[in-house]
Amino acid sequence: MRNTTWIAILVCGVGAAFIGGLYVRQLADGSVRHAAERPREAPSHAAVGRDELISTLATQDFDRTISVMNRIKAMRYQGDILPLISEAWQLNLTNMPHVEREFVAHPRIRIEIADVLLQASRNGATGLEPSAYSSYARLNATSTDRDVAIHALLVLGVAGDAVDIPLLADILASENEATFRAAVHAFVQVCGVDDERVARIASRLRSRVLQDHLRQSWREAPELRSHLCK
Repeated sequence: MRNTTWIAILVCGVGAAFIGGLYVRQLADGSVRHAAERPREAPSHAAVGRDELISTLATQDFDRTISVMNRIKAMRYQGDILPLISEAWQLNLTNMPHVEREFVAHPRIRIEIADVLLQASRNGATGLEPSAYSSYARLNATSTDRDVAIHALLVLGVAGDAVDIPLLADILASENEATFRAAVHAFVQVCGVDDERVARIASRLRSRVLQDHLRQSWREAPELRSHLCK
């Protein structure tokens, strides 16, 4: 397996989500930007076909694979490639004989696959396993690998499941600056979160900076939540 440094949410598109027509992206400083329209696709976001995905996975290159996964997230039509990604999630590599199981099963790649499939499910794709993807993210939200933990938290934000409120609240309470902003981004998307809960958590934070970030993110959440909490 190629030994590369995999850094999440540092380049355009990483940590990006298209949920209910809303474009969401977490930036390198942990801040979140969202807008009602998807950005215009650049040439680097050209559609990914089955052959390119297979050949990229076969390289065992984290950076190249993550770049391809982000292009898939930006694709308006994913129907031709989703079955193959679903097979990769199931570790069924029959149609990918040159792809190593160890690479596809690595948390940095598997959380990417979960992200693609969960976003597709939220956007109407059928025959997928959204509960399995969110469960995997839940298990990795406290990973000692900072980048895996951050991406797992972003996936929990896509899931928006109220069952994750206690977990996210605990992560916020830990005031770990490495994951705090990703946890905030996920927390404010959960439909079971309300003003009282946000105020209670914010009041217990020791850091004024983190308090302000949580409160500001909540104030900016209504547009995002309007697409998620229907």
